[in-house]
Amino acid sequence: MVGVNVMGQTTIYSTNFGTTAVTSSSTFVAGWTSPNYQTVGTNPTNMTISTSSSSSTYSTPITASGGVNLADGSSSPAIGTATATLAGQVNTTGYTTIELAFGYRASSASYTATVTLDWSPDGSTWNSISLGTLTRDGSWRSINGSNWLSLPSGAENQSNLRFRFTFGRTSTSGNFRIDDFTVRGVSQCSTPETVTSPSASNGSSQSLITWTNGACYDQMMLVASTSNFTSTLPSGDGTAYTANSASFTDTNNTAFDGGVVLYKGTGSSATVTSLTNGTTYNFKIYTRKGTSWVASTSFSATPALAEYFWDADANTTSGTGGTGTWDVSTTSNWRTPSSTGALTTWSTNTSPLAAVFEGNAGVVSIPSGTFTAPNFKFNTTGYTLATSSTITTVLSGSINLGNNVGLTFSPTVSPNVNTTTSGTVSVGSISGSGTANIIINSAQGTAVNVAQRLNLAIANSSISVPINIVSVGGTGTGTVAGIVGTAVGTSLS
Repeated sequence: MVGVNVMGQTTIYSTNFGTTAVTSSSTFVAGWTSPNYQTVGTNPTNMTISTSSSSSTYSTPITASGGVNLADGSSSPAIGTATATLAGQVNTTGYTTIELAFGYRASSASYTATVTLDWSPDGSTWNSISLGTLTRDGSWRSINGSNWLSLPSGAENQSNLRFRFTFGRTSTSGNFRIDDFTVRGVSQCSTPETVTSPSASNGSSQSLITWTNGACYDQMMLVASTSNFTSTLPSGDGTAYTANSASFTDTNNTAFDGGVVLYKGTGSSATVTSLTNGTTYNFKIYTRKGTSWVASTSFSATPALAEYFWDADANTTSGTGGTGTWDVSTTSNWRTPSSTGALTTWSTNTSPLAAVFEGNAGVVSIPSGTFTAPNFKFNTTGYTLATSSTITTVLSGSINLGNNVGLTFSPTVSPNVNTTTSGTVSVGSISGSGTANIIINSAQGTAVNVAQRLNLAIANSSISVPINIVSVGGTGTGTVAGIVGTAVGTSLS
């Protein structure tokens, strides 16, 4: 195994000794050999790849793989020396800080053989590696108290770094087992690698930038611009460029190639803020190694205001809008942050964000309660907001009608019913453009109170579009729908 990054280190070589027991060959697995392989069952110097006593329990700094393991052979008291050598597999060229780890098991305290491990750059000169005190109790554990063993600098930049285990038995029983032998080092690359998969999301006044780092880098630098980038690369060791914050408008950020430096570091994401919705921003990520730089391709995002979009049937294939009940937390008939976003209930709109009614116009039935948004936007003409005659519904926010859009308020009162409770919709300002207007449906009953009404309940609110009160039937002495202003500074214009 090669090329696995682990916390700044790279795994150069790792083996779990395969899956099959080996007792009749001097070659165990690729690169591992022993002149002492098992030829006679109780030969005191034999070595085997064994299925007995599979590795377990250790997980730091390497994880027990189970399966087979490398073991010295005889389980009867005997005298002899066995060796197992690894060669032709470990190439540390371009790596420094070489370390190794493995799991081990000494069968019991009665196993008194000496166990040594050496390394060699050439197969002739061997250098010992201190293994510390070995615990001999029949349990698996990682060598060196679960810490990596460090090798000296001579083990660096070796095209064929060799290792040799030696087991010296002096009238001992039991055996010693090894598994998950792993070597790692720090890559000494020199050419920076371009990041891959850069992307930018379209948030509200912001964009989440993500990318995947290459294998060789000291630092990444993110630049944003409203103009197209040139082929200019940064220079030097990066200290000339400052990313004070990820805010596009932060004047303490360094300018570069017509844009602004927004991030410097070794991470793989950044959230850029203070963007203008509706404006397209171009991004580029520069990778530095030493004083060498490379650049990603340019990619872009157009931030947009996040809003809640009414989708009565919760089916984007038929478009948003439609007829349904606007409840608080029961029905997932809203989409955010866009008209094709995820379905959710109104109760999740805690920021709050604007409510948008567009697509297919329909009758939206609203129960009692307060529904809060900075704006209630009606972009399609023909919507009706229907409420019960015995409740008060509060739309806490401004109502904005699109160009030439008509909106109907329809408190549901049966004609000629002697009701003593009026249906009220409390609203803030209502505005629009072109021929935008509102209609209030009125059913005249026998009671003397107002059966339906709009209440301007937010201070200084106003209605600046034409108002049409339409009879939907009924006779009697009861008054028809009306408009009242209970908050300070309300007005009609």
